[in-house]
Amino acid sequence: PNPDLDFTDALLCDHRRFEDTIRESQTLCDRSPREDARVIVRDLTDNTALLLWHVKDPLADSASKHLIELCHDEVKSCVGTYDELNFKDIAFCHDNTIKQEITANQREG
Repeated sequence: PNPDLDFTDALLCDHRRFEDTIRESQTLCDRSPREDARVIVRDLTDNTALLLWHVKDPLADSASKHLIELCHDEVKSCVGTYDELNFKDIAFCHDNTIKQEITANQREG
């Protein structure tokens, strides 16, 4: 597996993000990102078979489903420490006010 396949700064764990990340990491072949994802998942899971890229059955395993789980496990916050977040002094608990507090701490963290 390519160590450059990094989802830690993912904004959204979705198919397009995976395809873009894989495309940016590919250096040795012109295989489509979806097909390469199937190989990557095989290698990461020690399976001998290639999973399909995507299946409609939510109970069935697929390469995209595995990558979504991997992405959710790897994604990390940009806030250095949660101790610095100060929600208790927010005058109005509104999305914008909360986002401003988080943004301020992203710059500091």
